[in-house]
Amino acid sequence: MPLFNTRQPASLCERCKVVAFDDAEFEGFKRVKTKDRDFLGYDLPEKQQEGDEEFEFRLDFDLEDTFPHLPQLTQGATNGCGFCGYLKHLLLSDDVQCRLGDLIVDRGDRELSVSIFLFYRWGTWLFFDSDGLDSLVVGLYMNARDFQTIDNNGDLEMEIILSVGSDQTLVDIAGPIPRLVYGARIIADAERNGREIPKYAALSYCWGLESHARDQLKTTTASEERMRLGIPIECLTGTIRDAVQVARAFQIPFLWVDSLCIIQDDIADWEREASRMGIVYSNAFVTFCSLGSSCHTSFLQPPSPTILIPFQSYLNDKVKGAYVLRYSTCAIGKVNANHILTDVSSSRWLQRGWAHQEYVMSARLVIFGPHFVHFLCPSITAAENEKPASVQWQFLLRGVATDPEELYNEWGKSIAPIYSDRQFTKPEDALPAISGLARYFSTVLADEYIAGLWKRDMLRGLIWSYCTYPGTGFPHINDLLKRLSQRNPYIAPSWSWMGRRNVDMDLYRNVQDTRGDFQSLCDIEATVDVHGQNPFGRISYAQLRVTAPTYTFSDTKISQNAPGIGYVEISLPEGIVVFCNTDWASRRLEGQFKLIVTGSVDWENTTKSRAQRKAVGSVLGSLREGEFSKKASIDVYGLLLHVAPQDGRFYRVGVFNSYSQKGGGIQLLDSCEAETVHII
Repeated sequence: MPLFNTRQPASLCERCKVVAFDDAEFEGFKRVKTKDRDFLGYDLPEKQQEGDEEFEFRLDFDLEDTFPHLPQLTQGATNGCGFCGYLKHLLLSDDVQCRLGDLIVDRGDRELSVSIFLFYRWGTWLFFDSDGLDSLVVGLYMNARDFQTIDNNGDLEMEIILSVGSDQTLVDIAGPIPRLVYGARIIADAERNGREIPKYAALSYCWGLESHARDQLKTTTASEERMRLGIPIECLTGTIRDAVQVARAFQIPFLWVDSLCIIQDDIADWEREASRMGIVYSNAFVTFCSLGSSCHTSFLQPPSPTILIPFQSYLNDKVKGAYVLRYSTCAIGKVNANHILTDVSSSRWLQRGWAHQEYVMSARLVIFGPHFVHFLCPSITAAENEKPASVQWQFLLRGVATDPEELYNEWGKSIAPIYSDRQFTKPEDALPAISGLARYFSTVLADEYIAGLWKRDMLRGLIWSYCTYPGTGFPHINDLLKRLSQRNPYIAPSWSWMGRRNVDMDLYRNVQDTRGDFQSLCDIEATVDVHGQNPFGRISYAQLRVTAPTYTFSDTKISQNAPGIGYVEISLPEGIVVFCNTDWASRRLEGQFKLIVTGSVDWENTTKSRAQRKAVGSVLGSLREGEFSKKASIDVYGLLLHVAPQDGRFYRVGVFNSYSQKGGGIQLLDSCEAETVHII
């Protein structure tokens, strides 16, 4: 890593001179805060004074350059500009490249155009109770024409922040040389000697780029016995070495690290440990979280290059000198100004799919971020140099009741939308990476886990929708059908949100939060073929056999109105209005479709318990005989299906609802027929 001179202020080219903060610009003025000291002040907008967000000073800096060579910044650095060289180093750093690598795929030899702009943030410093210059933000904008992204065809914006100012295997770190040990042996030794079972810490971290992961020391079938004799500390990556050092400082004798405690080339061991991951993290005394983008990054001595920027006050000519800019973090989109939210929410670690259950299952966490070290537990959140705060994070084992209804709500309303936004190096890891959490829920609920859904909550679990907005998702239904037909690798069936990203659970929430009488109108049987030994992990096939009221139509038989992307209002020939949330982004339904009605809500009946609700069989029987009560207050909802290539099979391609007050509702059943369909 190049060394930047922090003893002498950097030389700045004509373009970069604006980086030296001008305190007279934007109507700055001297204000007295104490008897002896003057402070810089601004008449800021009311929204900043109310604390809604920090105020931004946009600098007169606009640069067009291209990855990966960045010729404009390279030329500036060659000519002696320290900030051009510093900025080039940041843009080519592992952290920024990892963030870009999450989205940009198969660029080949094509250059990526990037627009670079700068602005300072001014506001109340979170940890020091004072107004001041908080950070310099490097904004990047990349046009969609210049790159391909995963499930995203829109333009990309990024910000880089420069701050101002049991039977499981563990690593025994009590001795001078770490070594692998069996947990059963640790317990046996403790019981034999009348001692308490010793504590262990767990590590949650990012492996990083493929080259970083490949170079990381890992336990294999060939190296396992050798590593039980000893692991030279110098062979460990920077992240794991630091975890060993911190655990020793905590006087914790054992450490769990996935790369060392799971035999990486043993599929059976990998599947067994993946299913037990929730137990590993919930039983750990503490989880250490490294927010670095690579396993080779040291979180105790993070490689945060700094640059010294010259400063001369234009309000007080006696004030001159320099200030330091230090790399803090980068993230897609806008970065939160709160340091703990910036550290955690903007980190690549939080985007990592496997990290989700690691932090929600942990008893407590020590998080090593670019700003501070943070401590999180269910009752308190704190950072160094900060008073304890009440920022709440999602902890399931200690923070959620064991009431089944609350747990179903937690899974459907919180876990599903959050987890679906996570990223995976291997998409087929979506089910294994949450299998430890699923095992915990299954035990507490005593319910059957079905490809990311729960048998007794299947009716609500099916009515998720796909977040689609301009430039995201599948542009056309044919793109969606092509993805659904791909079975290598097989991730999840079309009716499970596990195979999708950016899932929305608004309809689930509406059904849950309503005070109306919620009733099933279908009979569902599920079939799942598990792939491997983990019953909560990968699957090779799944289908639903659903008997319910159905309505078949084509685009030529209906009128359509599309009030928004992925949202279609259709009028059936019978005059009934149906609202569809499609899993693709176009505004039209094209082809042959089927509505399958799965449930209803009776707004006039708010007192019935679930046990009092009408049985599914009688509803379907009455439907066949044309005798089902058509109360004006009943709304209906269900799935939008499209025929699949397999004979007699369908794909789920969206959800729908029909409101009684908007020309639909239970009246839809007049035009339906009872049918059994197979959804894959």
